Amino acid sequence: MNYELVEIARTGKHFSDFGPYVPAIANGHVAFYAAREGGRGMIVLAAPEGGARRPFGELVPSSHPDLIEENGTFTLAVFVQGEQLWVKDGQGTLALVQTAPTGAELRAIGVAGPVIHQGGIVAFRADRWDGHDGIYTRSRGEPLREVCASDSPFLGDRRRPGACTPSFEGMPVINSRGTVLFRANDADGGALLAWSRRGGPPELLLPPTADFAEISRFPCLDDEDRVYFSGRPRGGHPGIYCIHHGEIRAVSLGGLRFQSLRGVICSGTGVLVWYGAP
Repeated sequence: MNYELVEIARTGKHFSDFGPYVPAIANGHVAFYAAREGGRGMIVLAAPEGGARRPFGELVPSSHPDLIEENGTFTLAVFVQGEQLWVKDGQGTLALVQTAPTGAELRAIGVAGPVIHQGGIVAFRADRWDGHDGIYTRSRGEPLREVCASDSPFLGDRRRPGACTPSFEGMPVINSRGTVLFRANDADGGALLAWSRRGGPPELLLPPTADFAEISRFPCLDDEDRVYFSGRPRGGHPGIYCIHHGEIRAVSLGGLRFQSLRGVICSGTGVLVWYGAP
């Protein structure tokens, strides 16, 4: 298999930096964060044949972008100024969620960026006005949906003596079926993986009592509802695992052994990429 290295942009005449956010890619187009000389940041959408544009104009991004392509139309999502969730699609630019004014649906956007998938559905973390945080989805023309929140009975009884406050880690993942996957800590302080399928209630995938001493903050999900995560079994070495039809199996790493694995990402067809230290 041959690959061609293509330069999308470089610092110099137009840009001074491309950090700290990672780019997104869909059908050869790349959306990335760039700072101009003087420090003001923007999101740039670049085509493989050359040329670039600023889909959000002068709005200042505060997260990585995410990008999808459907039937030749690109949809882009990003957090702006730590207060709003914006999308740009074939119908124009729209603030899906605004959190700054008192009385808005949510108090604050979460620390991790948005994730978008087919149909323009965006999944993200956010804080409610009562102090609880949660996993949410929204799309153009549809109401805000709470997938799971830190006061949900699903995560245990936080009011009992000695209980921990449930919380969420990393960022949610959504696939073309509308399944939302997330990583959380329950009221006992245990790490778990759970999902919500087709708008249903959250279901436990990997309980805290499973045979793992650690599971990473960044699981992923393909379009067949296969869940991949990196974790360290009790008494074992870190590895990558797949959950499918209720069964957990180890993914072969070709004989490689790692001291640590930060996480794993996958394509819709289950092609895996991971980051680890041998």
